[in-house]
Amino acid sequence: MLKKSILLIILFLLCFVALIQGQNVDFTAKNFTDKTGLAEALKNIKKGDEYFAYKKPWLYPNAIEHYIKAQEFNPNNAILNFKLGVCYLNTCNKAASLSYFLKAKELNPKVDPKINYALAQAYHYSMKFDEAIATYTEYMEKDLSETDRAALSKQIQKKILECKSGKKLAEAPATVRIENLGTTLNSIYNDYTPLTTKPDSFIIFTSRREEVPGKQVAMNTKDFFEDIYISRNNAGTWSKPVQLSSNISGSSHDAASALIYSGFSLLIYKGLSGAGDIYESNLSETGTWSVPKAIAAMNSPHHESSAYITEDGQTAFVVSNNPDKSLGGHDIFMMKMKEDGTWTHPVNIGLNVNTPYDEEGIFASADGKTIYFSSKGHNSMGGYDVFRSHFENGEWTVPENLGYPLNTPDDDLYLIAFGAPENEEGYYTSVRPEGNGLMDIYYYKFTPPLADTRSGAADSVTSDTTYAVDLYKGEPSDAFVSLTDNTNSSNNTNKTTDDSNANTVKTTGTQTQNQQDKTQDNVNKTGDENKSTSVATNDSGKEKQDGNTQTKVSIPSQSGVVFHVQVGASRKPMSERELRTRYPGTMYVTRIEHEGWYKYLIGKFDKYSDAKTLQRTCGTPDAWVVVYKNGTRVH
Repeated sequence: MLKKSILLIILFLLCFVALIQGQNVDFTAKNFTDKTGLAEALKNIKKGDEYFAYKKPWLYPNAIEHYIKAQEFNPNNAILNFKLGVCYLNTCNKAASLSYFLKAKELNPKVDPKINYALAQAYHYSMKFDEAIATYTEYMEKDLSETDRAALSKQIQKKILECKSGKKLAEAPATVRIENLGTTLNSIYNDYTPLTTKPDSFIIFTSRREEVPGKQVAMNTKDFFEDIYISRNNAGTWSKPVQLSSNISGSSHDAASALIYSGFSLLIYKGLSGAGDIYESNLSETGTWSVPKAIAAMNSPHHESSAYITEDGQTAFVVSNNPDKSLGGHDIFMMKMKEDGTWTHPVNIGLNVNTPYDEEGIFASADGKTIYFSSKGHNSMGGYDVFRSHFENGEWTVPENLGYPLNTPDDDLYLIAFGAPENEEGYYTSVRPEGNGLMDIYYYKFTPPLADTRSGAADSVTSDTTYAVDLYKGEPSDAFVSLTDNTNSSNNTNKTTDDSNANTVKTTGTQTQNQQDKTQDNVNKTGDENKSTSVATNDSGKEKQDGNTQTKVSIPSQSGVVFHVQVGASRKPMSERELRTRYPGTMYVTRIEHEGWYKYLIGKFDKYSDAKTLQRTCGTPDAWVVVYKNGTRVH
């Protein structure tokens, strides 16, 4: 009798624990009376698995579309929730993975051996830094064997350090406006390295889109090879990008690196993965780009990924992974022009700038004494962050992180800058939740601090090897793509600027406005002359200010209907901490005054469906879509 009572108590406790943890529900006939719905759910899982198996970044959204349908039928399957988390971890909206990983762990704490690492990543991208640190620590101390802990502790400690840097940077956000250049210019593929001689004129950039005949697919990443495009700004609207020049494009990788000498020369990366060199092409008076020629002094048998030559032509920088000279990964090297017109040998610019991690995307002032670059080291809050360093007293200063929200827990790189520091503007590459693909091109502008509440945009970029690296060495992770379970069992198998800027001269160079205009005229002769009339989706609103006194921030007048997502409203302005608690994401937040309320909006879309998708994934449960027509709120 006593044994029977003990068994009943144990059974009761086990059932109680199962209820607390949540009940995992398999997609089996015995669990559902709706056999038609079950069949449809299994069909969607199968289709989602097909997209999932390709491991291509632009196909994860397709997998999500089908998995979501199955998840709506049965939200309580651990493996399906885990797969959804992995999919989002491989998109520009990595923070959206958090809710799915939490659900998966609740339903089955052993859904995957790396669930805690995946969850830590999701916390990290969601800027929940304390939770990320705790979960990274738990994974390292409790989930790893002694052998694995010894091998991976340094990399996980790096993640924890990034979280600590992110927390500190987010507590003192920079006052900067960040705008996606829209779906006409940015594609569902990677778009990066924006180059121009002045804002709002033209942009030459690199893309991995599939539109160019003859372009191959990279064997290691399954991405399309890089090619160079140009888009022009016509009254605030970016034209449909076209291939820059058939003289430049070849059958392998062709990537824009720097636009130099007032826009009359273009530095180009050409080559295959693992090797590649820097080339130069020149723009003629008739608007034709020459066949690129290799710059022998910059190149080595190793991988030279990007370069820059100052406007005065006296200093050059090149990024290389030369193992004999690099401190670790890709480093920045400097060269000087000699009196005989030849370059000195590349010299590593030193420990103050270069780190054991990768540096990339160099941009410099005319005299070469100020550089902008991206690094995975220093006080990066995750992935690549953008830094600035000055050459003073014979050495480079400790690099300054340009701050959150320009930098995020994901990759931010390839920045080009114009104007004085207090009103600096330019373009750069970032992976953020509102992005159209992974890497997108953004406009940014620093402004004097306002007594305003704002949050930044966010989310990362990927390198050529992002989807082919080990879980611990790259972001996002490919470590979970071996999941082949059809989710029938809980047992798994094992990742616009102000008008006053119209006459801005690039202060980091020596070019005049006439030179800029002449370059613009010549560039306008290149490529396809077809001008797209599509309206770019970036918000070109201006913040009104009087000194440091905030005035009413309103949605600017604009033709047609646009959709935003409202994530909060209050009678008094929210504090940064309160807003961040309410909206955990990292997109740029616009605060407006409307009918006696302070209202907080994210995103700007031409399509209701796009706004609806953001509303569902932004992390604010009671967010809703609002409508503006010609600048007036109508809903």
